[in-house]
Amino acid sequence: MSESERSFLAHADIIPKDRIIGPYVVEEYIGHGGYSTIYKASDPDTRELLAIKLEPINAQKKAIEQESQYYKMVEGSQYFPKIFKIGSAPQYHYIAMELLGPSLSQLAKILPTHSYSIETTIRLSRQMLCAIIDVHQHGLIHRDIKPGNFLIRADATYPIVLIDFGLARKFRQEDGTHVEQRQKFGFAGTSNYAPLNAHEKMDLSRRDDLISWFYSVLELINGKLPWTGLSDKKQIEDMKRNITVSQLCSSLPEEYRQIYVYISNLQFDEDPNYEMMLSLINRAAIKAHCDEKVYEWYTIPQDKIKKVSKINLIPAGVFRPKYQSAEPEPAPITKLSGYDNTIIPPGQAKKEKKKEDPSLGLKQLDVGAYRVDYSQDPFATPPRSNVLPVKPKRK
Repeated sequence: MSESERSFLAHADIIPKDRIIGPYVVEEYIGHGGYSTIYKASDPDTRELLAIKLEPINAQKKAIEQESQYYKMVEGSQYFPKIFKIGSAPQYHYIAMELLGPSLSQLAKILPTHSYSIETTIRLSRQMLCAIIDVHQHGLIHRDIKPGNFLIRADATYPIVLIDFGLARKFRQEDGTHVEQRQKFGFAGTSNYAPLNAHEKMDLSRRDDLISWFYSVLELINGKLPWTGLSDKKQIEDMKRNITVSQLCSSLPEEYRQIYVYISNLQFDEDPNYEMMLSLINRAAIKAHCDEKVYEWYTIPQDKIKKVSKINLIPAGVFRPKYQSAEPEPAPITKLSGYDNTIIPPGQAKKEKKKEDPSLGLKQLDVGAYRVDYSQDPFATPPRSNVLPVKPKRK
């Protein structure tokens, strides 16, 4: 248990098991965020397990009320948790939502190196980016992008989910134009992942979500950031300002250095070139043969998984072969899918499932798993192939 959690629990009343909140029954405490607490709960009618986020009615900051509005805006997207009910009960406002697994930062703690492989990092980075793109397409900026806000779902196509819209803000006005930049807004976000603009107390925009995304990717591959362990915001700011691009990007493929240079030079209201970023990630994925590997949590023993997760993390279609302990341990996972389609951008999943070849008639954000339009890519070099070869069908 962290110091922040101990401090929070010392001043908060943890709801006991079997307490009724609206139509739901509390099962156990999961954690907390800001001024809210999260519990595992059940629906007596359907016996379905879910998560319920509670905030005291008398809370000074009505975070759940605002967060509920943003969840409604992104309703239906697979990159965010499914919301079952938003309501009030005696003493609490609540959001009942899909029960998910641990965050990427929580899971990393039980990995041998406390970090993810390059293959998993690349795959997670594009999933995270697609979720951020979806947020932006709904006219929102998140402003607290970090590994702790991406939770794992037992789903092969959408394995991670972006949560916590407590700091989110609309960046589009009613007429569709970008909001004007506010001066000296104040710090928003989490120090380790906040962009320099946040440290300078400047207004944040889409570019800043992308900088936080990049810092998050760095932590996945390294297990920490160069400034991890520093508690003083000024020291963290100085280190972010003085570190060179080469030092920052040394553990990632060259394509990520190009992405970092690009997003670092975006203007406040500039539309990010998401297509180019996805193309570069696709190229890195092809080079690293990401489709041949599985996520680390597919191979972790279940007794370890249970220490950090309230659900089984193995999705349908992926299974562990049965074997006796006296026999040599085989490859722990058999992957059934023909190709990795997790790059599918927001809103395209259903359309892509109908196509056998991910390269047919697709452009830019309509692209399938590994299609790259190099003609639109300013960093491109002549490729051997634009599409990852499809694995031969089994006879």
